[in-house]
Amino acid sequence: MMDDLWSDPVRDPGFGVQVCSNAQRSWVSLRGELDLVSASHLRQVLAQLCRDGYPKIVVDLSGLEFLGAVGLAVFHQVDDQLRAVDRQLILYRPRRLARRALAITGLDTVLTIQPVTTRSLTCNRPRGRKALLANRNRPQ
Repeated sequence: MMDDLWSDPVRDPGFGVQVCSNAQRSWVSLRGELDLVSASHLRQVLAQLCRDGYPKIVVDLSGLEFLGAVGLAVFHQVDDQLRAVDRQLILYRPRRLARRALAITGLDTVLTIQPVTTRSLTCNRPRGRKALLANRNRPQ
């Protein structure tokens, strides 16, 4: 199942979220800048996924160009919430800037981080018309 949740470019042109879920996990792809303005949108999306009861929530950070302190706090809060009910948050493919922010804050030792080489976490992308519609809204 794929939900096109890219942020409204009028409200926040610098940030986007897309969710793809199955029974085993929910895959959240981020793009742009995760800062004070955009963190509330991400917090709402992740809170809904927590309520939906997915055993794993995988957040793909490869599309992030900026990761601010508020974004780090969202990841930490969601991780705590999921661990309390024996579920897992996985940060996937963080770019150099994100890895540095995680290391400076010490969150790289607290949060589960999967590097680029992990292939088993990929989400099946939609095919056919739905894929075309989903990709049309993606930035180039």
